[in-house]
Amino acid sequence: MTRRRELIGTIRSITYPGAGLERRVLVRLECDEGPLTLYFMSRKNLECVDIGTRIRVAGAITCHRGVPTMFNPIMEVKNDDD
Repeated sequence: MTRRRELIGTIRSITYPGAGLERRVLVRLECDEGPLTLYFMSRKNLECVDIGTRIRVAGAITCHRGVPTMFNPIMEVKNDDD
């Protein structure tokens, strides 16, 4: 079951695609509700984010391989004072 949500969390890991592999970036986000996996499909990199960056994401949460997941979420980098 999918449900649309808006969450704020901290990036714990980023996995970039290797040469010749599918173009997608995988991000592990730690939120108050628990860990969330973000898939950015057709991407080779993400600008302006790194491990430890706080972001707000919005999109449909689904369960992919037993893990709460968002595909191609809308993403906004949060400032320290937000």
